[in-house]
Amino acid sequence: MSLLLQPCSKHKTVGEYKECKSKIINQIKNEPYFFEAPLYELGKHFLSHFLDIDIWKADYDDIVSEYKKKFDDNTSLPSNRKLFYKYIAKEYLELDKSPKEELFQLYQRSSSDLIQIKATIIKLKKQKEKIETKKIHLDI
Repeated sequence: MSLLLQPCSKHKTVGEYKECKSKIINQIKNEPYFFEAPLYELGKHFLSHFLDIDIWKADYDDIVSEYKKKFDDNTSLPSNRKLFYKYIAKEYLELDKSPKEELFQLYQRSSSDLIQIKATIIKLKKQKEKIETKKIHLDI
């Protein structure tokens, strides 16, 4: 990851923190892995900028403990590492699915729409031909 931003854990004011969060979200959304990584990986990338520990190496319980301290979050968090990072992606990046999944679904819907459009164009051309044929017979 090529972020050159200071980790958000170093910012002291709420304004600095919000600005940092916004920059990191925008940066993550512009990274090449954004459309390749599973949802939990995006959550992990995001969280790595906010905690004072190395989440790539830390124990899961330490990560959750640090998260709860930093975000003052007393909700019941998933007991599984992947589900926890999915929760982070949903909560902070506002993603319900990985961008890869969403992009694929959009592709499928647009492909289906294009097939339907093509069928409609063919049907309209046939109707136009019928009308032109009737018009020719009426002109005789």
